[in-house]
Amino acid sequence: MLPKNIGLKSLLFYIRDRLYRVRNLDYGIFDAFFFPKAMDQWTRYADITRDIQDANLKGRRIKSVLDVGAAEGRITNFLNPLIYDITIVDVQRTKLNKKSFVETIVGDGCKLPFRNKVFDATISVDTYEHIPKGLRSTFLGELQRVCKKRLILHFPLQSDNGYFSGGTYDIKFQHLFKQLYGFEEANTAEHIKSIHPNLNEVKNIIPQAEIRGSRNCVVWLKYKVMSLKRVRGFLAGIFYCLFLKKSDSSPPYWGCMIICDFEEQ
Repeated sequence: MLPKNIGLKSLLFYIRDRLYRVRNLDYGIFDAFFFPKAMDQWTRYADITRDIQDANLKGRRIKSVLDVGAAEGRITNFLNPLIYDITIVDVQRTKLNKKSFVETIVGDGCKLPFRNKVFDATISVDTYEHIPKGLRSTFLGELQRVCKKRLILHFPLQSDNGYFSGGTYDIKFQHLFKQLYGFEEANTAEHIKSIHPNLNEVKNIIPQAEIRGSRNCVVWLKYKVMSLKRVRGFLAGIFYCLFLKKSDSSPPYWGCMIICDFEEQ
């Protein structure tokens, strides 16, 4: 039965919970209808999933997956918990979303409650930039410690040559957000306060990692600003697919993908 006094956003969530299933890993009009204001989150987890599938194709056989800082457990929209053993860890109990066939644990990413090399893949999406700069090497060290085969991360990144400009464009977005609402967007404010990860910093901590660009800065900013609109924002995903998507694979990049494989012992 449809809930009483349902708003546009609640109606979308109601329909999505009952009808939506990921068809493929390329964000399209179908996905834009159900996730109009969450294209960036959707595509990040799709990219993570592609890398897990790539590892399987190369014979690495990923079965157990740890998602650190996952809260809502979005990876379960892409990886079937009946096929993969998924564990979700978040430091805040109130943010953890209990899901069927998924283990959820309250824990600190800088001190994970697991043995060494217990998970085939360890992933973390948009958490690293929230970690205070002095604890980032500890955080990445813990993710590597519990990982057996493949480590995959996504986060906004800044580089001295401007190839990665996540910090620069976060500041631009924060300025536009504050103009529109009169206060700062909380997550972006935390990015800026913690100081955005720098390319040299990441290379020093994980020198063997592959680093890929993710989301063109201009495309990302245009999409984010449109998605802020109360009504027009529900067309942001479709606008992205029709007018922005073709330009989304070139630098400067807002974010990065970090992929690191480990030798099995």
